[in-house]
Amino acid sequence: MAALTRLSDDEEIARQLYRMGFRSLDEVIEANAGELASVQGISEEEVYAVKERAASAMEELRQEMLEAMAQRTEAPSERERLLLVRGVNSRIADQLEHAGYGSVELVDREDDTDRLSIKSGLGTNRTQTLKETVRLFLQDEWPAIEARLSESVARAQAEARAAEEAVAAEAETPVATEPSAEAEPAPAPLDLEGSPPADATESSPAPEPETRQE
Repeated sequence: MAALTRLSDDEEIARQLYRMGFRSLDEVIEANAGELASVQGISEEEVYAVKERAASAMEELRQEMLEAMAQRTEAPSERERLLLVRGVNSRIADQLEHAGYGSVELVDREDDTDRLSIKSGLGTNRTQTLKETVRLFLQDEWPAIEARLSESVARAQAEARAAEEAVAAEAETPVATEPSAEAEPAPAPLDLEGSPPADATESSPAPEPETRQE
């Protein structure tokens, strides 16, 4: 229902449209006057103004999608590109895909408008409009978007490579070890024969001579 709120500052209009089965702006555009006039809050005099506001809101959304596409960091699918064409919604994209026209280039290359109309089921008038909007998209809109998209993708890839190189460089850097504590002097070797140390013999007093008694 978020898209429907773009039709009016009064959110009650969006709620009433939703209650009556409208789920998107393109459904409002395609509805007939009687269907819209049956919605509470929309008079017969306001029907065409509501449809015009829906068309303007859809174009605003499309421009937002184009800007978002230019800032993406991955290439879009063919369906995503189809949905960027003015007037192409999900239902029309489905019809084109099922008819074998799953990309804007395939639609543009189809020279037989009647064949495109019959295979897609879009009708003559809508098919002619589609051909024109696809031509304008490929000629006037997509080149600039594609250039910006390529820059965004290249920038993202460069950042990813730089991050990987930084991680690899950090992993290869040797870890500094703390210096070990100074080794203590080794203890003096033990005298296995049990002889006293040299300094002990030097400090012992000499024995006194014995006296003979006559």
